[in-house]
Amino acid sequence: MNPKRTSYRKIAIEAGVSYKTLYRVLNHAPNVSDSTREKIIRIMKRHGCMDARLPAGCSIVIYVDANKYMLEHARNLVRKLQDFPVSVRLFQASDNETPFLRMVETASRLVYFEFMPEDLLKKCREANPDLKIICINGYQGDINIGCDYFQQGRMAAEYLHNCGFRSLGLFFGKNSTAPFYPGMYDRGMGCFYDWTQKYGHDEPEKITDIDTYFSERRALPEAFLAMNTFLSGVFITKAAEHHLKLKKDYSILTFGRPEDFLQQEASPVDCIYHETKDMIDIALTYLFYPNLGNFHSQIAVNIQSYLQIYGTVKAKH
Repeated sequence: MNPKRTSYRKIAIEAGVSYKTLYRVLNHAPNVSDSTREKIIRIMKRHGCMDARLPAGCSIVIYVDANKYMLEHARNLVRKLQDFPVSVRLFQASDNETPFLRMVETASRLVYFEFMPEDLLKKCREANPDLKIICINGYQGDINIGCDYFQQGRMAAEYLHNCGFRSLGLFFGKNSTAPFYPGMYDRGMGCFYDWTQKYGHDEPEKITDIDTYFSERRALPEAFLAMNTFLSGVFITKAAEHHLKLKKDYSILTFGRPEDFLQQEASPVDCIYHETKDMIDIALTYLFYPNLGNFHSQIAVNIQSYLQIYGTVKAKH
């Protein structure tokens, strides 16, 4: 009998968990509570049988931009990594890149959330050619962990359909003013496909210039879907300039996390987004995966994340 396997079974019994749960912890898989994961790791440490695949002494640098929401998740990742024999350093974006690049020079892994300036990313690769870069909810890393944007669009279409809406406006925004977000086009096409093909509604209005759209004063759709929260903010501002009463005239759905300015009393906005914490659990797997170097560059991991909707849209009768 494999002594390592026997030891793991004893650990499972001592922890009061199934072998399947222990297996999930050993493979850094999601769907295990933090308390259960921490208990199992404590027992493993006490018995001196920490998972041999963990690269002891591995140095991990976590980068996050000036984004309070993502900073909270970055700190959560730091806390999860404290149970492993690795060195972890968290760097929040600032004007001084020098200390960050010094960290990167000796790091084994770099994890960043959503966005890093391309020139800084290039400097990281130049400073450490062997660095493995993992991006959570983005697309520029060696491994990219994100949700299925097309599926998000389909879910938005289903939600609006079930609310009783039959006409819809899709706001993409002008390229010159709206920032590009990964998956924006996929979200729009996912919604467009289900709205027309699955539910049989008329083709939605495709809006790129909100001022022109409002000034034409034609019949506007019952619901409005923005491809991201930035565009929802643009819509709300422009609607006010055109003296539209949002609470009576519109229901708005947007993609992204709920923003404070979108949740004000005058703005009935729904936000459809995925839980970043699920991606963090998946990132743990890739941080310690033994064949990480064999993965092809630009892998996109489409996960079945827990999509949630926040807001005030009510069904129409």
